[in-house]
Amino acid sequence: MEPIGYTSYGTGPTSESFCDSGSKTVPWSNLYVSLFPLACRTGPSSSSGTATDGNSGRVESQQFKPVAVPNEFKKSTDRCIELKAEGLKMLSDTLNSIRPTLDGSAPRVIQVGTEHAVAEPTTVLALARRLLGDKASDSQVDLYARQICKNLGLPRQPEKSSLEPGRKITLPGQTVEGGIVLAAFAGLKRVEFVDGTTYIYEGPNRGELRRTIDGKTTCVRWDSLIPERNSKFIIASGEKIEQQADGKTLVHRTADNGPHSIDGEPYFDQLSLIVEQNGRQASVVYTGDNFHPSHLVIVEPPAFDSGVQPFALPVIRDCPQLGKREYVDPTGKVGYILLGVELKRYTRSQDGEVITKRFDNGDIQKVDAAGRIISNRYRDIAGRTFEETYDPPSDGGLGKPSKVVCWRPGDSKPILFNRTATGRYEGKIDSADGKTQIIELQRQTLDIVTRNRKSNVITVEGERGTVTTYHNSPHAQAKVEVVTANGKLTTLRDRQGAVSQEQFITTDNFVFTRNWHHSGQVEAMSILEPDGSRTELHMNRDLGRFIGKRYGKDGKQEDAILNEDRLLLTDAKTTQHRAVEFDWWQSNNPRMKLISVDLDTGFTTKEGQDRGTTSKASFQPGRVDTLGIDGIVRGEVLGADQLLLEESWWNPKTKEALVTRIDGSGVRLKDGRIDSWNANSGQNSTLLTPREISFINSNRAIDLRLIAEIHQRLNGDRNKIDSLYKQLEAVNKAKSLSVLERQSLTTSLLHHIAHPAEISQGHTFCCNVTVVQRDLAINAPDHYARTIITAISDGTLKTTDGTTVHFDPANLKAPDTTGRDIASRIFQTLAIQVALHPNRFSNTTDGVGRITNESGNSKTFDGVSTEEITKLIYDLTAREQALAKVSSVEELAIVFRKNGSRPMIVIVDALKPPFSTIPSNLDGTHVVTVTGMECIDSHSVPPKYKVFVQDQGGPHRDHSMPQTAFNASELVQNMFWYYQGGNVMIDGDKSMVFVVADGVLKEDKAASEARQRLQERLRSEK
Repeated sequence: MEPIGYTSYGTGPTSESFCDSGSKTVPWSNLYVSLFPLACRTGPSSSSGTATDGNSGRVESQQFKPVAVPNEFKKSTDRCIELKAEGLKMLSDTLNSIRPTLDGSAPRVIQVGTEHAVAEPTTVLALARRLLGDKASDSQVDLYARQICKNLGLPRQPEKSSLEPGRKITLPGQTVEGGIVLAAFAGLKRVEFVDGTTYIYEGPNRGELRRTIDGKTTCVRWDSLIPERNSKFIIASGEKIEQQADGKTLVHRTADNGPHSIDGEPYFDQLSLIVEQNGRQASVVYTGDNFHPSHLVIVEPPAFDSGVQPFALPVIRDCPQLGKREYVDPTGKVGYILLGVELKRYTRSQDGEVITKRFDNGDIQKVDAAGRIISNRYRDIAGRTFEETYDPPSDGGLGKPSKVVCWRPGDSKPILFNRTATGRYEGKIDSADGKTQIIELQRQTLDIVTRNRKSNVITVEGERGTVTTYHNSPHAQAKVEVVTANGKLTTLRDRQGAVSQEQFITTDNFVFTRNWHHSGQVEAMSILEPDGSRTELHMNRDLGRFIGKRYGKDGKQEDAILNEDRLLLTDAKTTQHRAVEFDWWQSNNPRMKLISVDLDTGFTTKEGQDRGTTSKASFQPGRVDTLGIDGIVRGEVLGADQLLLEESWWNPKTKEALVTRIDGSGVRLKDGRIDSWNANSGQNSTLLTPREISFINSNRAIDLRLIAEIHQRLNGDRNKIDSLYKQLEAVNKAKSLSVLERQSLTTSLLHHIAHPAEISQGHTFCCNVTVVQRDLAINAPDHYARTIITAISDGTLKTTDGTTVHFDPANLKAPDTTGRDIASRIFQTLAIQVALHPNRFSNTTDGVGRITNESGNSKTFDGVSTEEITKLIYDLTAREQALAKVSSVEELAIVFRKNGSRPMIVIVDALKPPFSTIPSNLDGTHVVTVTGMECIDSHSVPPKYKVFVQDQGGPHRDHSMPQTAFNASELVQNMFWYYQGGNVMIDGDKSMVFVVADGVLKEDKAASEARQRLQERLRSEK
């Protein structure tokens, strides 16, 4: 055993199917995907609607008054909001008709996507009944069982489908209301309810809801990103298809030969799916023999010419199939092409053997009587017109056009591109010097390429209006200029191809510049504003952040520091703070947007995605709340890999709150009652204590979601709850705090106790004391609150051994640029002071801090060691921490069990996997909290475990959910990148070191003696 060294932590920065009504059959599933591709959220967004995922409770809908204006005259955003409200109202009606799980009438919540193994022979139906419980209705059990069959690829006959022991199965999710979750990934959620309702949530303003009543399915679809998807329609299988437009119902009758069955699922000979574009809708009709589209039922929007009434009825056309995905109406003069979700309409005319198709968007296509293409004429986004000619016509549809003519805006004459023997398309233009120049058309991408071989300049004119110029002078840096509708991006590269500078000049004359170090990292940035104000930033390697100054046009100077995508500015004279959202990292179209920042709550605020809403986001990425125009707050938490960890809802007017989490747990506050549930132990219902009610009444603006979550965390234990709120009530009497600071401290304390995983070290090197902060918030929340309140109010704190430590309250609470809220700043500053006592520690604006010894000598804070963390925990809590050494996953599991399965601190390298995707040679010594371990394969040798880890970097670095947990072998491997390897802090004698031998913990006496000598040396040095 190697002797225990004296190592500091925190000496550097931490790294940072579309579906139908629910009753259709499987054979169309592939077709659904091709017709209606689902868009999944790829990045964080603020949810302004109320959505349900696989584990949600009752959802309340927003109420909007419809505007009596034809859809064609409405802006796409208005139409989206209106349709979204209508869909959520339908969802609310569905949920109102279903009694919630908590009254015992519906099954308990089950986590979606978890893999299980069958323990004994059973049928799928019996398994579903056992999982959902005796209180579940037959229809709920049947729906759940059929989905299990679908997941396993079995015939949908759950009562006959047998499962053998050891069979791996993936269970669908189960909502509180009895809905079945068919998908829950990357922000996409699809839930089916027993009444025939299907709800698809694709993002805050993207979704669809289908509700079937009496065989008629009403579908409402909203999409702010693709306005063409906004629609409402009615589908009926059987005797008729009903189509609703402008408030009137139109009936199109279809033949029907009665229901049939595939794998026990009924279907009809005709099935209608809806495609909509530009107000035009098409029912894609399939026949029962081959599952291929037979014809389209087209509903054309009414004409809006001046002489026509705006509410004229649409025109319905029944269009038989003419060719592959091409249809023509009975007149033969109007046709349609179905391309995925796109529906293209054209008018047909014929001159001899030539048929001309003129499309709505202006495209023109000519074909011969056999359908072979003669020519194509079309326009791209940049406004260029192209005409392709196929000669001879027999080449149409099989090869390439023989020539392409291009008309560019502003050109006096078109450019003719002829196909060469090698298949390229070359044309000629007159250059600036009067000479003829050869240019090339890359037909697949519609790029026009001009090469000046003499000056080594290549210009590429793209179909979206972009112009890219490549300068490749052998005697200078290579330069690439990209001109878009948003501005011009210029990139300089050295002779080895590495980027040295990027500059973007926006159309509104902002100039953004990044300078790169030869190592491949950005070392400096600057922003020049149109009024002459400028910001200069450089990378501070010690802080791991960009810092600098902003020089205003009026001469005012502000300190500038870049945190994530927010530029925090501090007035050099008044120390007032403001923030600017700065999205340089997310796109090559940088923008600056002023936002408000509250350094005491750790949140920033800006306008929401929907009009009239406000979006509030945590400084450390992950948590976003949206205040709707109805006064309701809706929240989301995005974790690692943008996984949606939590959704919540809070109505301050009615004092109701709801939180649902990805692990199947949730909590609801309503009418003074707390209902809580999780995937393993069922439901629980308790009343708020009088002290909780009194606290709510005294703090009317307090977030009731936090009250509900704390009540659940403390298991409704009245003594623990009342003890906590007794401490929190003392905040209102705390000295050294303003009224606003008291409110912020109360809020941040509640947030820490409700969400220990979100306790953040911000942009500091305080991981060392933040793990202690989390430990207190988890294990002794009342003591945690009392420690902070006493320190800020009295300026003193008495440690376990009776030592009195003094603080400067003004420094404890002083705002800094780290993104930490007021509770974290106070605790982390006081904790370092206690750990380093009698030396003095002072926080600084950048969050690094300085240490001053008794002789008055000062230096920058360089972290605390394992032994100082151990001493700190003892000084604040009287709990001792032993050290355990592990060398394998099995040993880590043994240590965790011996620690009572309580959270324990482990030492890792934050710059190595799994904490960082790209290993680094830099020192990333870091401490995190292991909150759980779960064996996922006991038969493997050695057994495989998941390990649940809470980090201090914010929700996006949290790995304490089953869906985000680490593979334990990865964690153990990471622990051995640290040079001593395998260090874990557990409850026990603080002078002892343990190892695992023969499956039990045994003291390593030599290591314990070395540890005791080190502790003595540290005491003498102090």
